[in-house]
Parts: sequence; C-alpha cells; structure tokens
Amino acid sequence: MSRLFAVCSLLLLRFCLTDAVCQAAPFVEQVDPPVLQRGVANQITLRGRELDQAIDLWTSVPGEPLQIVPLGESTPTEARFEVTPPSSAPLGLYGLRLATRHGLGNVHLFLLEELPVSRRPDTNEPVALTAPVCMAAPCRSAAIDRYTLDVKAGQRLSFEVVGSRLGKDYDPLVTLRNPAGQQIAQHDNDVGLFFDCRFSHTFAETGVHTIEVSDCRYQGDEHWNYLLRVGDFPAARWLLPSSLPPDSQQTVQLPESPATPQQIDTPEVAWQREAYREIRTPGGTAAWAPLAIRVGENFLESEPNDQPDQATPVPIPAPGPFVMHGLFDRAGDVDWFALELKKGQSLSFTGVSRDLGGAADLELALVDPNGRELRRIDEVAQKVREISYRWEARFDMNINADGVYQLLVRDMASDGGPGFGYRVEVAELAPSLDLFAEHARLTVPQESWQPIAITAQRTRCAGPIELTLLGAPAGVSLEPSVIPADASEIVCRLQASGEAPLQVGSFQIVGRWRSDDGEQTAVALVQTHPAIDQIEVDKDNLRSEPRENQVSLPPSLTDRFALQITPPTPFTIELPAAETVMTKYQTARFPIVVVRQPAFDGPVDFTATGGQIGDESESREQVYVHLPTAVADQPQVEGEFFNRINARYEKKRVDLSATTAVEGRRITLMRTFDLDLRPAFRPALEGDLPTAEPGQTVRLKMLAHRSDTWQGEVTLTPQQSPPGVELPETIVFPAGVDAVEFDVQLADDITPGRKSIRCQSTGEVGRYQENLNEPNISINVQKPTPKPKT
Repeated sequence: MSRLFAVCSLLLLRFCLTDAVCQAAPFVEQVDPPVLQRGVANQITLRGRELDQAIDLWTSVPGEPLQIVPLGESTPTEARFEVTPPSSAPLGLYGLRLATRHGLGNVHLFLLEELPVSRRPDTNEPVALTAPVCMAAPCRSAAIDRYTLDVKAGQRLSFEVVGSRLGKDYDPLVTLRNPAGQQIAQHDNDVGLFFDCRFSHTFAETGVHTIEVSDCRYQGDEHWNYLLRVGDFPAARWLLPSSLPPDSQQTVQLPESPATPQQIDTPEVAWQREAYREIRTPGGTAAWAPLAIRVGENFLESEPNDQPDQATPVPIPAPGPFVMHGLFDRAGDVDWFALELKKGQSLSFTGVSRDLGGAADLELALVDPNGRELRRIDEVAQKVREISYRWEARFDMNINADGVYQLLVRDMASDGGPGFGYRVEVAELAPSLDLFAEHARLTVPQESWQPIAITAQRTRCAGPIELTLLGAPAGVSLEPSVIPADASEIVCRLQASGEAPLQVGSFQIVGRWRSDDGEQTAVALVQTHPAIDQIEVDKDNLRSEPRENQVSLPPSLTDRFALQITPPTPFTIELPAAETVMTKYQTARFPIVVVRQPAFDGPVDFTATGGQIGDESESREQVYVHLPTAVADQPQVEGEFFNRINARYEKKRVDLSATTAVEGRRITLMRTFDLDLRPAFRPALEGDLPTAEPGQTVRLKMLAHRSDTWQGEVTLTPQQSPPGVELPETIVFPAGVDAVEFDVQLADDITPGRKSIRCQSTGEVGRYQENLNEPNISINVQKPTPKPKT
C-alpha cells in the first residue's frame, strides 16, 4: 500500500455513505461478477435494494456505447443484464450504476477485460484453470480458494488479483505451490494497485501447480468479489515516460518488463488529465497502466547521474512546462538534474510516483548555482473538502538569480528496483482552476430541473468562470452558467426540456477563466468524487479517513456526471427562503411549497441532508429535522430544525429531497438552501477602533447583536485586562436592551500601543447557558500629546 496517508484506527460502530442517496434511488450492494469481457455478451447480476423496474446501466467507459439488455423483470433485490462492450473499448477499471424507472443508483467499480471470463463454482475443491483466464470468485471469510494449473518447465506466466481496486476492504494474498505442494512464490501488495498484486513467475518444472488465493487476514464478505487473472500479459504497473502531451503518439518503456516497449497514443483534449492505456506482450494478452496527459516536453534521466557533477542536463523549453522522468533502478540510487533558470521565474515542482504506479517515496531538493540548498521536501499535508491528505513532494520557488540550478530526486528510504519510477513536473506558476461538485449523478424529469452545487478554487486568477456542458443531450441546459467573480460556490440548475430524450448517459462541465486583457486563461473540468463502498464512523459520529482505494478513483469516473432523463413529474417544490437562520438552543422553521398538477393528489415526503444534519435517534448528531408529509389540501408545509448542545456555529448548504410515487414510479426532486446556525447573541463594540492617551477615560458603546428570536439578558465579563486598563467587572445588557455604554480608565503610566481585553459573554437561552469566548475589546493607546513649551 502506498504512503499517501495514514488511516486512523478508530472504534467503528456503524457505516455511512458519502454520496447523497435520495429515497427514490436504487442501492446496489454487489455486481456479480464485477468484470465484463469486451467483444462478447456478458451476463451480470446486481443485488441490493429498491432494484425493481430496472431498465438500463450507466458506465463511465469512454467511446462507443455498450450494448445493454435487461434479462427479465427485476425484483426489489435483484436485477440481471446482458452487456456487450465493443471490442475497441479500453481495458481498465470503470464505474457502473443501475438505472431504474425511479432513477440512478450508487456507483460500483468493475473491470473491462479481454481475457475469457469464468466464475468459480461453489466448491471447496481446487478448480482447474486454463490460461489465459479471468476467474471471478466471491471473497469468502476464513477460507483459501485453490486453483490448479498445468504448466511446462520454463513457462512464464503473469498473475493478478483485482479486489482492493474494486473499492472493497479486501487484501489478497497469492501463493504458488509446485506439484509436491511446496511453496515456490508468494505475493501480497504491489504499490500502485492498493492491496492488489500483479506479478510474473517462471516455472522450474513441468506439472500441475496450485494457486492459492485468500484475504491475508482471512476476512471476507458476501458482497465482495475478486478477480484472478492468469496469462502472458506484462507484469508491469507503470510507463516510462508516464506522461505524454495530448493528441500524440510515442513509444514508452515498461521497466518491469523490459522486452515489451509499447506504442501509446493520447486523447486530443488537453483538460483530460488521466487515462488508462493497454500494455501487451508481443502476440500475447494485455494489462493496463495509468497515463497522465500533460502539456509540455518530456526529458528522461541519463545514467550515471548520482552526483551533482553528473547531473542530467535539461534544455528547458521557453516558455512552457516540462516533465523529468526517472527510475531508481537499485537501492541507494539518486538522480540529479541540471536546470538553467532565469531570475524572475516562479516555478512549481511536483513529484509523482504513487499515482503513476511507482513504489518510490519521493524527496526533492533544489540547489542554487553556488551550491546552497534552497528547498528540501518530501510529503505535503493538504486538506481538501474536509479530508486531510498527504501528497507527494511538491513546492513552489521564486528564482532570484540566473544560473544552473540542480534538482536532487531520491527515495526517502533509499530503496530501488524496476518498480521505483517517478516523474517531476515543472511549470511556471500560472492561473489555474480546481472545480468540484458534490453530486455525481442526476435524475432529471423532463420539464424540470435538479441542482448542481459547484465549488471553485482559484489560484492566481480572479474573475468570473464560464461553465459549459460537454456531451449533454439536446434539451439539457445549465443555468446559471457563470460563477461570479466574488463567489467560490454556486448552485446551478441542470434543466431538461420536454424535448430532452428519455435516456441514460454522461456529461461533463468545463470551466473557463480569462483575464481582462485576454492574455491568460485557465481551463478545468468539474471533478466529482462519488462514494465507493462505505466510510467508517466511530461512536462520536466522526468519519474515519477513507481508505486509499476510496480516494484514488479511476480517472473516467471523477471527471463526468451520470445523467438519467425521466418522464415529467406531476409536481414541483419551491423554497420561499434561500436561507434559514437557527439560533443555538432554539428551533427554526422553514416553509416548503408544493405545486401540483390538477390530477395529482398523492403525498410528498421529505428528507434533508448536509452540514451537521443527522438522525434524531443518534443522540450524538448535533442537528436534526422534523419534516411533515405534504398532502393535496395543504400546498405549504413547514419543516423544523433542532440542535443539540455541541452543535457548531456554521453556515452550510442543505439538500432537501421531495419524494412521491406515481403509478408505481418513485420520483424525487431536490432543492437547496442554506442553514445558518448562530449564537443567540454576539456582543461587539460600535464604531471604529477607539483611541485614547494615557490617563484618559474612554466611553465605549457595546451592541448585543441578539438574534431576532431571543431578547434575554446578556452578561459580559472581562477575563484578563492588560496592565493600566481598568473597566467594570461585569457589563450587563438587560433583557430587550440592544446597547450599553461603559467607561474604560487608562493609567497615567500605561505603555502606548494596542491593548486587548478578552471577555466572556453569557446568557440563558431556553434551558441552557450560552457561553462565548468573545468579544475581544481593543483600544489604541497613543503617545501623550506633548505639552506646549512655556
């Protein structure tokens, strides 16, 4: 397993999903088998709940669509399909969702394969294999699955297990035994494959050998599967170089399989950042490896370059980014690169090994022309969307003098071997965008809309961001289509007209920023991060860090949205208020308006998610909500929020789902609003920073800043005053009084400067006492005015 981050060890009591799931959506617990052989008809079974009225499947496989045919009527717990992928479909891991008349379900990962697929029979006896084969099997707990394979002396075969890469908590162990039962090889984790493995073995003797597959902890689950691949495919995990420019073709090497160079092509669009590419033995079978799509020239290290005076020279293109590639081919190997840089350049350096399938734990060091080390760094901590990660080595540097700089690249543990590949991306610091959306699937009725909340992170670019749909069907539009210059988040409407076709498909959203003078641009696809498997939650309702195989998802899954267009809905909902304010220890009501077509009189049920909202039965949830059912003679209903003692002051978006059933079809519409949880009071000084001289008395006016729903007494108590500052022991706002005045006396000998007085504010709100460690009162003490000379 790679060293991306350490997963916290927590007491686990229950599980939750990070992907928002509406009431109408099907929930799939298992795809059996989680593999499709391209060019042939495959039968797969989906198991879970709410699977009735299944009509189609969505996949993230790019290019020509898959042929998908339902097999019979689905039940609430099972749906079967015949799926025929095109022969040209690229190998690799992709996402799959079930589509029913009710909407799209959660995502599962599956393998698109070229090897013949078989299913392991329900037996404890060894199962005979004939290579090439991809064997699909359940992950049984406390069990070892055995397979037999007849080989010739000197025959070389590759073995691979895909289980952890399906997003499950499965850790396979593979053992090879000779005809006498003696262990001849054992393989566990391979870096770049999470807990899975891919390796090759040359057999020393002819005969029937045994392959054993188990979880190394002997764990299993009825909903897990693994795939055992056996063939003559390359046992390689990374490409050299590991990145290529868009719309190009180049020969790359496989250091773990030196005799099999590969011809690789790349997509035309520059904003596609990652893709899988097939790697194949001559005349044999294939595996796949990740390829990065990067604009810029590639430079490969040239050995020997273990010393600064042996550094590989890099003729830097001007202008433009470039990428240096290398391999630590032995323990203790280090690589030096020589870069001629110019004063005034501002550059970013990004080391990559894990994401390209390499095993190195990178450290980078930059040395100036005088031999002085400017920067040395390995991992970088970063928080993204409330999850903490540790990324590989990266840093920014402003170049202060012309000259030849040297970059050292090494493995932190001084390890090496054919799997220890890396690249270092270098680019001028330029405007860039990162765009995220929380929801990766949308079920949109004709003549209606569903919300998409998009968050923008701008780097060195201020201004509006234009949003454009890519690949959406006719009749589907996005409004608004601009993120304003002063906004970091926007909730858009994905609208389907009455002419939008009833279908399942994908679309992307691209964001574009342009400087006022038009000289600089930044382009990015909106990224999603659908939930894979389950996120563990402890007794305090705190999520654990996700597993690495839940964070690093297949590239085709995170840059697109799943979309299902359904028939029109007989109702819509409106939220008169865009924001609901709730006072701590009080409740807050919010209106919901249901607009019905004349013939529709069914009940509409509601759920709310987001922020601190949880289940009322879970006593540790800090905010919960009561939502009534809307009936035909009641066009407007009210929901009510409640909060508990540990609720945090914060403003968060709430997703409100409204669900009904019409002729056996469950329909859900989502709308959003903000819930702002505030204290009942928040005292603060009126006006600007007060200024006085030593010996003076300052008259201050304090405002209570109560919420509209509470008018009780507030007591302000200074906790610590700086020397020479005297003020009342308590300052009281009587009930209903919005402002009080008080005096602050400054000593004659007080030292000039800014003086801060930390205070605590208290008040009885309902059955609880509210305590705030604020305000901090500041006074600017000036030097005494000189007395006029006599």
